Amino acid sequence: MSVIALQLLTACDVIDGDRTPSSDLAALRAKVHVDLPISSVVWEVFGTPEYIGGVPGATDIQTLVAEIVLIDATYPSKMSLPLANEVFVVPESPRAWLSPEFKTMMNRVRNSSEDMGRSFGCFRYETLLTDSGQPVSGFLCFSAARALLYLTLDKR
Repeated sequence: MSVIALQLLTACDVIDGDRTPSSDLAALRAKVHVDLPISSVVWEVFGTPEYIGGVPGATDIQTLVAEIVLIDATYPSKMSLPLANEVFVVPESPRAWLSPEFKTMMNRVRNSSEDMGRSFGCFRYETLLTDSGQPVSGFLCFSAARALLYLTLDKR
């Protein structure tokens, strides 16, 4: 019985280790197709409810949040994406590493359905998971040369 408990604890460490944000652009593009002129990025995939220790439970939603520094600050004016519509924003979305502006925005809409186009001028963003080709969607918001990308990767 203690071997099983040790294996569970080891698995918890691996799951917990996935919670750290990444600045690896190649790893982001290996996860989802992102067609943006990216200079640098910080991103994270997390589950809802989020695992914060103990015995992991079921995850209902997998979400990707990324803050992107764009190569071309004029890029948003060249876009032809439609405005975002109502999106459910999971409660864990205001990540600690987000810039203050994006973190404040995510705190305002966390754990609610919000018309992100009307409220914040965000755009609808649809793409594909790289490994499976499964379509995923969310929104993309701009502020100067930065963008916030929010994608719901999986709902159970």
